[in-house]
Amino acid sequence: MSLSALRRSLADALADGVSTATVHSFPPATIIPPAIVVVPDDPYIEPKSIGSSIRATAYFRITILAGIMDNEGSLEMLENLAAIVYANIPKGYEIGSCSRPISVQVGASDLLASEIRVAVSTEIQEG
Repeated sequence: MSLSALRRSLADALADGVSTATVHSFPPATIIPPAIVVVPDDPYIEPKSIGSSIRATAYFRITILAGIMDNEGSLEMLENLAAIVYANIPKGYEIGSCSRPISVQVGASDLLASEIRVAVSTEIQEG
């Protein structure tokens, strides 16, 4: 599977479990909260074997974002999104902890954000 297809399949699995947020498999130009964004992490790819078949661990960062309406409401939305993400991660993924919420500015919007890191073993193909 190509890395972009793998990232999309992760985003699709998360989208299947959420009706209260938009889910993106790439950083969108504009984020309308609440939102979940799946992007490559650092490191992104850790090769295990190379050759005609590349076995590797792929690392992704799932950023959950809520609008800053009020402190309590925003934090509650972020907590709900984290629970949805954890409940809908596909089997086979290693799941990391959720970072503490931070305030971020994306364009003209102030958002509350947390990150969840995940990893999966895969066979990388061109795609």
